[in-house]
Amino acid sequence: MAFVDRDGVHRGVELRDDYATGAMLSWAAGSPRRWRDLWLLQLRDTRGWSYSRIAECVGLHRSSVSRRIRKVRKKVAALLNPPSPEAMAS
Repeated sequence: MAFVDRDGVHRGVELRDDYATGAMLSWAAGSPRRWRDLWLLQLRDTRGWSYSRIAECVGLHRSSVSRRIRKVRKKVAALLNPPSPEAMAS
């Protein structure tokens, strides 16, 4: 997955090829905002970038970056841990 920031600079992030990556990519497909937010999560988790550094890179406020990352992390957790059939039936 790759991302081009506001300055037109290409920034690439490698994702592992496994079920988690497939689930995340399927969820992000068709939405530029979801792609960007997934990229923000990858920068935070795999590169260890701080919220401030990410915010500076993409031109967002730090609190906006942290909120987006929390939202994506929650969605990814839901994708990886679907509810049990019993919970869905009730």
